[in-house]
Formats: sequence, structure tokens, C-alpha cells
Amino acid sequence: MDLPVGDIVAATAATLGGPSAVATDLHALCCTSVAIDSRLVTPGALFVALPGHHTDGALYGGDAYARGARAILTTAIPHLEDRHHEQRRSIAGAGSACAWLIVPDVQRALAQTAARWRGRHESVRVVAVTGSVGKTTTREAVAGVLSPVVPTLVAPRSYNNEIGLPLTLLGLEGWHRAAVLEMGMYARGEIAGLCALARPHIGVVTMVAPVHLERLGSIDAIAAAKAELVQALPGDGVAILNGDDPRVRAMASQTPARAVFFGLRPENDWRATEVVDAGLQGFSFTLCRGSWSAPVRTAIVGVHFIHALLAAAAVAEQFGASPPDIAASLGGLCLGERQRLLSGPRGRLIIDDSWNASVPSMMAALNVLAQVPRRRVAVLGEMLELGAGSEAAHRAVGRRAGEVVEALVAVGQGGLLMAEEARRGGLPGDAVVTVLDPKEVPEAVGPLLRQGDAVLVKGSRGLHLEDVVEWLMAA
Repeated sequence: MDLPVGDIVAATAATLGGPSAVATDLHALCCTSVAIDSRLVTPGALFVALPGHHTDGALYGGDAYARGARAILTTAIPHLEDRHHEQRRSIAGAGSACAWLIVPDVQRALAQTAARWRGRHESVRVVAVTGSVGKTTTREAVAGVLSPVVPTLVAPRSYNNEIGLPLTLLGLEGWHRAAVLEMGMYARGEIAGLCALARPHIGVVTMVAPVHLERLGSIDAIAAAKAELVQALPGDGVAILNGDDPRVRAMASQTPARAVFFGLRPENDWRATEVVDAGLQGFSFTLCRGSWSAPVRTAIVGVHFIHALLAAAAVAEQFGASPPDIAASLGGLCLGERQRLLSGPRGRLIIDDSWNASVPSMMAALNVLAQVPRRRVAVLGEMLELGAGSEAAHRAVGRRAGEVVEALVAVGQGGLLMAEEARRGGLPGDAVVTVLDPKEVPEAVGPLLRQGDAVLVKGSRGLHLEDVVEWLMAA
């Protein structure tokens, strides 16, 4: 990265200053990296002093300066002490020049800076991925298939919001030819805003499901919010749509871009047939494009990931990859950020799917667990923000859990409904435990565990069930 301070000033109309009267053209200073945590600042970095829930980054401008920041984007001139100057001088290569970039709104200034940086990389084709479920795995699959084809910038983890996406865009380099970004949302207009920054040429929509229903009110409102991506595509762009989802397929009429469909149904452009689930050994299928077809065998666990692979195939085609090369790449893919298979103590298999939860992802995780030839235990947390459909959703998951597991710990108010349905389905009462506080899970699940169990952990992000996984790995 070689981001001139002058470009930031031009993008944000920041008031420019510095800590001393050093005879330096501050506009000509160049930042080589970006950090939003002062502890992660390295010499040459732009420190973006964002406000937070518990503190304000502007309070840490002095620390960023001491660590060698080349520029600090902030709402207030940093307070410097002698120790800050001494520490800065002791850092080899830090130099003495540092620019203050004073703005009224740091988050807005970050977006403006990222938009200008994106404009300096016009040759990069941005692939944006959105959807209620499957965004992250689809992003991983697209990046995995696309990276061998063209130099590709990939969003680190799920940097899919108004902070993470600009930070990802600031990672663009002159040699990149593609960028794969994830776009999430909680309200209407947010994806449109992210598209204004990223200017995607290719948009992928995975699925419309009742996630964040409490915020948006209806599944049609969710579909409208997701459609903001395809509406933002240019006329020479490509909308890659899950043709198995009627609401996503309908987005073809809402975009000026050309539509390409993927899925299991025969009318899709990229299709999968003859799908065989091999449990923990992965799955196989026949990949089809028109009259062409080829077998694909993958070690990815869970046939629900097949739509992510098909979306990746459709994206790679837009960059010139041949169908045979695409099939070979799909067979070698690894998708690891969301669902992890961990070897726990006492011979147990821990399926860590604790990142988040919705009805489709809960059902998919239980289907994976059902394929495991062991005694099966599930720790299932409630699904948040489902609105009026919450009770029916939790009962449906509970019924499926009752069919799959030998023991269940259900967490939260929604967990009470899951537990009720699991018992109604025949799971013995002493094999079902409910807790309202996630911190009580270890005490509840401990007596249910046996040597060699397979244990699934899944629930909404707000429950922090990753702490349960950590306990299981140490128990």
C-alpha cells in the first residue's frame, strides 16, 4: 500500500496538521498500512481512530503516534506526552513526520478514503457476495477457485460491514485484478451504500431466508434489501443468482446486468446432479454446464455447501476459467471459517458451528451431525432476531434435533421451545437439558457426555457459544 496523505485530504476534506514544525510536505507522506487498533499500528500506518461502544479511538492517538503512525485520522488533535515522542524516536525507521487528519466523522472519512482508493484501481473487477445464509462460505469458495485464475484480493474473515469493507478495499494493490468481498446488512440501504464504495462488477446472491426478520419485518423486505446488490451492478456486469430460491431468481428482473443461475434444478446454468453425501468424508456430485459435465469429489463436510461451490464455478467462468479447470479447483477446495471439525479430549469429535444460526443453517448442521456414526450430542442456542416466526422456527429445529441426537442442551428462551419439541419427538426427558444463560452450558452438558461422542455446538452469535467449544476442548 502506498496511500498519500494528500489523497486522504482530497477524499475527506480533513483539516491537516502535525505534531511539530518539521519542514515536511505532509501531503506527500505515504501510508503503507491501515489499523483501527492502536496496539496494531506499525511504522508507516494510517491509524483510523474510530469511535466504539466502550471507548473512542481518538483517545489513543498518542499511542498510535508513539508506535510510528504516518497519519492519524481522528476527530481531535492527539494528546502527546514526552513518552510518546521518546518511544517514536526509538522505533527504527519511524521517522519524525506524522500527519493529523481532523474530521467530524471518522467512519464516514474511512469510507470516503476507501472509495477514492477503489477509484485508483479501476482495472480490478469486484465480486460482491450477499445473502441471508452462506455468504462467508460462498466468499471462501469463490476466492479459492478464482485465486489461481487471476491475482485476487480476498476479504479477511467476514469483513462485510461499513467498517470491514472499506478496510478490505484499502488492501487493493496495483497487481490485483479481482477482489472478492462479502456484504452483510441489518437494514435497507446498507448494501446499496457498500456497493457505492466497492462498485462491484459481479454480484452473487446466495439465499433469502428469515434472518434479521425482527429488524426488517418481512421476508419480502429482506429480499428487497439483498436485491440492492444486483440493482447496483453495471449493464456489462453479471448477477450470479441461486436459481433454486424463487426470491433470488426473481432478482434477474431487477438488475441491468446479465443473469447467470446456479443450483440443483435443471433450468440453472451451473448445476449439480447425482449428489452423494459421504458424511465426514465429504460428498460428490456431477458438475454440469450446458451439455458439458464432469465428476467432482470434495472433502468438504456437508452437502449444503454445494450451492457455494456452484456459485464459485459461475464466478470463475466470468474470469475465463474453463469448466474442466473449475471442476478440478472445486475438488481441492477447503472451507474452514464457519464449521470446524475438532478432535476433542476422550476421543470426542467437536463440530464447532458456533459462529451464528438461522433455520437453514441449523438444519444443515443437524444433517451433518446425523451422518456421524457415533453417539450424537447437540448444544443448540436460540436463534435471535426472527420476529413473529421465532416460535415456529425453534420448534422446527427442535423436532429435527429430536430425530438426530441422543442428548440435547438447549440454550435461551428459544431453547425452551426446541427442548419441548425434542421431547415430544421421543427424546427421553433426562437426555434434554435447558439453560437460559450460556455460561451454564458446561455444567449442563458435562453429565450428558460420554467417551467418543460427536458434539455439535451451534447458536446465534450473541450467545458466544464459542466459549462452550473452548470448554469442550479442555474438558
